[in-house]
Amino acid sequence: MLPIELTAVGDYVATFADAAMAMRHAVHQCTLLSNQADQIKNTYCLRVALLQHLFTEVVPLPLPHNHPHRATRCFWGSQPMRYETQAELMRLLALLGRHYASASLSLRVTRSFDAARMLTMACIATVADVVMRVVACDAPSMLALQYSGTAEGPTHPFGFEMGQFAVEGAFLRFTNPELATAFTQVMDYHAQRRLALRADHVLFGFERSMALGGAEARLLNQLCLSLGYPRSLTERARFLCGEDMLLIDGYPELGSFRDLVFTFKVLLALLADWL
Repeated sequence: MLPIELTAVGDYVATFADAAMAMRHAVHQCTLLSNQADQIKNTYCLRVALLQHLFTEVVPLPLPHNHPHRATRCFWGSQPMRYETQAELMRLLALLGRHYASASLSLRVTRSFDAARMLTMACIATVADVVMRVVACDAPSMLALQYSGTAEGPTHPFGFEMGQFAVEGAFLRFTNPELATAFTQVMDYHAQRRLALRADHVLFGFERSMALGGAEARLLNQLCLSLGYPRSLTERARFLCGEDMLLIDGYPELGSFRDLVFTFKVLLALLADWL
């Protein structure tokens, strides 16, 4: 049996390198727990507890984009980030999101646990959103420039919305103050972000339709125009779903972000059924 070292995931991060290291250790421990489920008891509970701790207490949640002290007090807005770090963080977030979804959906659900797993996935998606908006200090990603609305030309930022999570938050049962604080931070971030988004730039409305939406088509149109890819609606749909991997091979963070938001919306649908 390979040893499990949950304490490898620290209790505090001060830099992007620290955050990436904590996530990398979490991926490794979750992999060991998953592959030794027949030898170690309660591996689902251990994985869920580890990732809940990581994203609600260790990795800082972002301040709203218009917060007056964001440039000095926000973990994600107060220091420069290289593109290699941005891509690695998105890769790790995608892996941890898959680990958390598989483990949390394998456990018996209670009202308090459903609130915790929904909030944890919301925290992962929120961190992914702020990482996607970072304009790298060395070689900015064209996807990040288009998503954040900072690319050249008449562009506007894109984003996703919390949907019914904000409404149903009044019915969530949080069992410790850390979860309640994280919920408030997530809601503050997305409430201010939504005010800055145009209605036709809200992405990934999976709760309404699984078809390619207008916002996704606009984002991909701008991205393809910037990179010289074919821009027909059919091609853009194939790019986003991964049927044609040409675009996602170049920008794997697009597929990672799509899957994280989809998982969040799936858990949101399950929460609505529970309530």
